[in-house]
Amino acid sequence: NYIVPANDGRKLEISTSTVVLGFGWNSFGGDLALGINLVAASLGIMPVGDEENKIRYMGASLSTGLVYRAQDKPWRVGVTVTAPIGFSQKDSNRKEAFGLILPKEVKFPLRVALGTSYFWSFGDRQYNEPFSPKKEPVNDRRYLLVSADVILDGPTTDRGTGVEGFVMQELDPAGRDFTFSVRMGLESEVWNNRLKLRAGSYLEPSRFDPNTFRVHGTGGLELRLFRLWGSDWRIASTIDVARDYQ
Repeated sequence: NYIVPANDGRKLEISTSTVVLGFGWNSFGGDLALGINLVAASLGIMPVGDEENKIRYMGASLSTGLVYRAQDKPWRVGVTVTAPIGFSQKDSNRKEAFGLILPKEVKFPLRVALGTSYFWSFGDRQYNEPFSPKKEPVNDRRYLLVSADVILDGPTTDRGTGVEGFVMQELDPAGRDFTFSVRMGLESEVWNNRLKLRAGSYLEPSRFDPNTFRVHGTGGLELRLFRLWGSDWRIASTIDVARDYQ
């Protein structure tokens, strides 16, 4: 959610939400997995606390992914493609509100991602185990997982502007070119069946200038506390650090 000032002196809340319904299949003994998602998304604009005057934009799209995970091998490779989403106003066709000229349409771009991972086991845990209704217990779960992916986002429109440009009512060109991002992460269960640590980094491209990037550093941990009522209870924490990050 964003809280921003409007031209009429009020504060606006701009919110987004996404609902995903997914289906999956596997074949070749589980070596190949295919997933298809129906993605429904919405964007809302309203004065803070004024739900009755909320203006909603809604849209839907499809996303599909393919993962190759050869059994008993320590690596995987996958690709996902998410079609563009175009949002239009629901139950209204207002051109102005709250002292602002409203967007005719809101768009999320085409996204293509290609990723891979490699797994080192320090015990008896396998990465690509055969699918089985009954799995044997793992005594030593310690491992190191390295993963990386490249993400390509397509352009949205040749007359698009960002959220800040909409709020300031200025044409601040955004989303007019392809942008790409690179991400890499490490995960390790350093304390058997108790503690996982994570670290990583990624490049955040600017949708305003495709030649500008911001480097992020990330970290996290997951601590298993106890088992109760047939479930493991855990606590987790994450951090994301970057220049000018708010």
